[in-house]
Amino acid sequence: MSVFIDGQPLRYAFPTTDGMVDVLADVQITGSRLELSYPAVYSGDGTRIYPGVRQMLQIARQIEGLAKLQGFEKLRMTGKRLTGATPGRSVLIERTIR
Repeated sequence: MSVFIDGQPLRYAFPTTDGMVDVLADVQITGSRLELSYPAVYSGDGTRIYPGVRQMLQIARQIEGLAKLQGFEKLRMTGKRLTGATPGRSVLIERTIR
């Protein structure tokens, strides 16, 4: 089963220390590089969530693990913060998958 399909939005629920968090993002695949852009992080049960750095890193590590299972070698995640201490700030995470 492929979680990441080029041109198809990622819709996936990730467990964190604060419960399940759903992620929706645009997927673009170029060779062995996976790019996720415009991510939306929310609670699937309708409750308001306030994911912090710890939860976001937990999600990023899980995405990296799923990408590795699909054979990707590079991961790039881009977006803008909509809430928190610095709304409007651009976010860029690039990782080499090992």
